[in-house]
Amino acid sequence: LAAVLGLDHHGFDRVWSWCEGLCGDIANFENDPALTASADRAKQELGAAIDERMAAVDDLDRSAIATFVRGGVEPEDIVNNVRLMISGGINEPRDGIGLVMWVLLTRPDLAARVDAEPAKLQRLIEEVFRVHSPVGTVTRQATRDVERGGVTIAAGDLVAGVLRSVNLDESHWTTPTEIDLDRREGSHAAFALGAHRCL
Repeated sequence: LAAVLGLDHHGFDRVWSWCEGLCGDIANFENDPALTASADRAKQELGAAIDERMAAVDDLDRSAIATFVRGGVEPEDIVNNVRLMISGGINEPRDGIGLVMWVLLTRPDLAARVDAEPAKLQRLIEEVFRVHSPVGTVTRQATRDVERGGVTIAAGDLVAGVLRSVNLDESHWTTPTEIDLDRREGSHAAFALGAHRCL
């Protein structure tokens, strides 16, 4: 990820520390001052690294930051996009890859099926993401009063949708906790809803 962005000369440890700071901030629902301070440090350090990188872009540079710069993207938008790429481009792939490997290593029946039918690997990945949901919640703020499931959500309220709950909803999925390589019940919500293309 650091190489794709053009930040690889900072090293894995530093990019990881930025990720921890950014993610701690995203999930700081209790307004923990220590998490806020860590996030502020990460934002400041990462912002300086991105500014430095933007200033060094040349015609041979193929990094994402260089592509943004050459495309005329505003510096503030570049910083915000790189923050999002770091927070989402490390945790979900790491957790997703780990979960798929764990399933392959602990479920010889599924591993044998994928070995026999390599085209089933994509279905296995999607099913693992559905059943184990590497992203815990998606947070939104209500723009108006609304009632869902007998509960009133007021305009301005923060709502955390538990994605694994959606992915195991028995009213939608048959045998929801089972990994079924032949399942055809539609898309999961492991990364919330909508189009997603992960780095």
